[in-house]
Order: sequence, then C-alpha cells, then structure tokens
Amino acid sequence: DVLGSDYIKLVRLKGVPEAVVVAKHALKNSMIPVLTFAGLNLLIMVNVAVVIEVIFNWPGVGQLLYDALSNRDFPMVQGVVLMSGLMIVLLNFTIDVLYGYVDPRIRLSR
Repeated sequence: DVLGSDYIKLVRLKGVPEAVVVAKHALKNSMIPVLTFAGLNLLIMVNVAVVIEVIFNWPGVGQLLYDALSNRDFPMVQGVVLMSGLMIVLLNFTIDVLYGYVDPRIRLSR
C-alpha cells in the first residue's frame, strides 16, 4: 500500500535506487501497523502462557494465579493482576515510544 503512494513514485522518478526507496522512505511508514500487531501478539502470548502453565502444571505466574484462586488468596490474586496490568501498560508505552523512533512525524509536540 505504501509502495504505491505518490511520494514513493516521486522518489522513484528522481532516480533513487529501489533499495533506498524501500529502506528509507517506505519502511518507516509501513512499520507502524507491524509494531501494533507485534505488541498485541506479545500480550496474547503472555495471556496464553498462563493457560499453558496451568494445563501442563509448570511453575510460573499462571500456576501461581491458579493456586491463589483455588485457595482464595485474594491479596496474591490482586498482586498478579496488578503485575500483569503493569506489564500491559509498559508494553503499550514502549510501543508508543517506538512509534516516535520509526516515524518522526509522531513525536511529542511542545
């Protein structure tokens, strides 16, 4: 989609080599959806890890959460939920910061 846009056609008409067109101009604009998708996949992998730990009885945060729920240890459940929520917030913040590095138009305005 990005490779067919007008500014890419203009860069090609100027005689810039195709590798430079893709690496310098097209890649930055096409990386934003890739970063979003990668971040969502990381969140899904963390949530699926909880299920895998319970099914295969592997020690980890998922097994800890399951045991805490089984024993009605609500402070431990709150701690695990708080930790996983903090991981989600930090991952989303990291992805937002990476947006600024990938595409200079997305920066903090003053």
